[in-house]
Amino acid sequence: KSSSFPLSTMASNGFNGSGKRKRAIQSSSLLLDLPDQLLETLASYLEKPSRALLAVAVTAPSSSWRKNHTNCQPSAASKVILSFSDPQSVLPHQAQQWEILDFNDVEKNLAAKLTDNDLGAILVCLNARNELKKLKLAGLVNITGHGLDHLRGSMVLEQIDLGLVGQHEDPDISPEPMISAKATIPTLESIVDEDDNRLKHIVFPKNWRGTESAILNQFLTKYNQLLNRRNDRCSKCDVMYQNGQHQNTVTMHDRQIIQVHTCNGCVNKFCRAPGCTVSYCNKCELCYCRGCVPSRCTLCRACSECGTNSKHCERGCGGDVCEECFDTCQNCDADGCNDCLEMFECANDDCNKKFCLDCFDGEEEPDLINCGECGDAFCSDCRLLECNKDWQRACSGCVEKIGRTTIPELQEKNENLHREIDKLRQEMEKLRLENKEWREK
Repeated sequence: KSSSFPLSTMASNGFNGSGKRKRAIQSSSLLLDLPDQLLETLASYLEKPSRALLAVAVTAPSSSWRKNHTNCQPSAASKVILSFSDPQSVLPHQAQQWEILDFNDVEKNLAAKLTDNDLGAILVCLNARNELKKLKLAGLVNITGHGLDHLRGSMVLEQIDLGLVGQHEDPDISPEPMISAKATIPTLESIVDEDDNRLKHIVFPKNWRGTESAILNQFLTKYNQLLNRRNDRCSKCDVMYQNGQHQNTVTMHDRQIIQVHTCNGCVNKFCRAPGCTVSYCNKCELCYCRGCVPSRCTLCRACSECGTNSKHCERGCGGDVCEECFDTCQNCDADGCNDCLEMFECANDDCNKKFCLDCFDGEEEPDLINCGECGDAFCSDCRLLECNKDWQRACSGCVEKIGRTTIPELQEKNENLHREIDKLRQEMEKLRLENKEWREK
């Protein structure tokens, strides 16, 4: 639908050269003269990003919107186009309709032609700084990031996807996209600097991963501090993320920028307790909860297309999966895919302990268990190491668990030592008697 109308030509290129400018003005004039009902009919054939571009085009060229954003306002025709309500939409009001803008809704050949001027014009036309909650820039490989300037200081933006690919698509883009940290980070930083901002989730471009950028590293530090100050709760078990408990919420792991604990779909936060965790997909390289992606292998096709389906699950689904999506319990040796065999892992990334939930149900005090107060899921050894870093900041729940596991161990060690001492005493007494007999002879 969207590719049948030359919106990008009208918005960006239609004002370059006198002949093109004249034709574009004539096209815009014709649209302005159309009755409101016909404009709504035209809008009904367009996806939301294309509809926004049409609203931009019938008012002024994209470059004018960015240069004069304080004075440029949507024309009457633009307002009609923007106010069109899709009968199938669950968001009937105009303001709600433009809370989400996903360029994955338009065809890739159109998205690839859009520039920073086009993006900036759309954001100004939609009053995005005050209205837009989710922005996904799928396919906009031709932007540098300057077009995001109108979002500076936004107090409503919750999620921004700069990955430039659609949902469940490989983030590797060739040739490398033009988006740069230097052009984009200042806008993100201005949002993070607002005290009551609502920013929850950022997907970073893959071509930024593994690069040494001072402005990027400084922003990641500031963004992590913002997320950790909020003391959010797990959306599944309602355990609070206490300040300092989940550092590096956005982390450079294996030279990748990943926001952990947060689902890319619903943007809800999850702790590491059994049944609460988000899963990282090796195909699209994003984290999803099971409510949004019940089977990451099926929806992201991480196993069916990567060519490493070397494991067969015999527990329920009977499917073939890759090694990354296959687990073995270290306690009972049960194995299966991630969907059929729910596993519990130690929260310490350097620890490899991994048990199935069946083993937890059969133990009164399992070695791996999450703390009901802080939500951290450590094994007994790692919990002791973590608390030992700063006992004054350690939560009482973790200290209690350490006591319940450590005291019996110390008592057992004490009993063993007493037995060893008694044994040594007996051997010494035996040697004393033998020495006495030898002397008497």
